[in-house]
Amino acid sequence: MGEPGLDKDRFEQAINQNGIKMKNAHPLVQNISFVLLLMAVTLLFAFVIHGFLQPIFWAALMAVVFHALYKFFVRTIGAGPGQPAW
Repeated sequence: MGEPGLDKDRFEQAINQNGIKMKNAHPLVQNISFVLLLMAVTLLFAFVIHGFLQPIFWAALMAVVFHALYKFFVRTIGAGPGQPAW
């Protein structure tokens, strides 16, 4: 006897008696559904972070611009990047 609750044959027989047919969806339908769901989640994510995009852009731009200045000061002062600023 198998584990209780995991008898596949009895489950399928009960489903068939009630007239419910369990059939896998066509792979094309699954792929289209997945792409639509992915696009919806992507659009919702973009909507949520829309207000943060400009600050993130400016922060990245400033990091790129001032990295050369930071390296110049580290070389000039002789302190390593972990040294305190005083």
